[in-house]
Amino acid sequence: MSKNSTQSFSSPMKPGSIVIFLVFTMIMAGCVGPAQPDLDPVIPSGNGIISGQVVGKAGSVAGALVQLNYLTDESCAAANDHGLDMNVGQSDTDIEMLKQCHIEFGRVPTDANGQYQFESVPPGYFAIWIHWEQNEAPNIPLREIPPPGYYFTTLSAEIVGDHRIDVSMNEETHGVYEVDVHFHSFVFSGEGELGFDFNW
Repeated sequence: MSKNSTQSFSSPMKPGSIVIFLVFTMIMAGCVGPAQPDLDPVIPSGNGIISGQVVGKAGSVAGALVQLNYLTDESCAAANDHGLDMNVGQSDTDIEMLKQCHIEFGRVPTDANGQYQFESVPPGYFAIWIHWEQNEAPNIPLREIPPPGYYFTTLSAEIVGDHRIDVSMNEETHGVYEVDVHFHSFVFSGEGELGFDFNW
């Protein structure tokens, strides 16, 4: 080829393909629009109060952990409630949904009289979970306690009204009965005070 000769090349890309390619390149380079933030659900503000008392088989339960969970909408509340139905159970869809829509509003211990209180509670769907440990076996039918060395065993599980009670024992606290109470979701107006007692 001589110094003065020229050679032209035809692009194998059509005009439409070139536009698509350029847009894709700009997106990859971060040139098209700002990055989208993660839209985690936010608990709104409120003025309500949810309070109550926890009473076990042996009387008022001091030092029980009471957790109030905020559920973003009716579908989230339904996913929560499926886990309390032994005949239905939570599907994989329910579990994935709860990861996104289930938010811990707060957790408080009960006082010497088994009482607790949450303040500044907004309107919306909520569910309560209560946990405590006790050395005495609860006065209910229990499965046989396995010897030390196992990981986790549920000794009893029952549905009572709007809640489910599980009694379990694990290897680290062998000989100590763990009681978990999970309640069905409920709607709170966000105004005044709602009494929410548990009496086993």
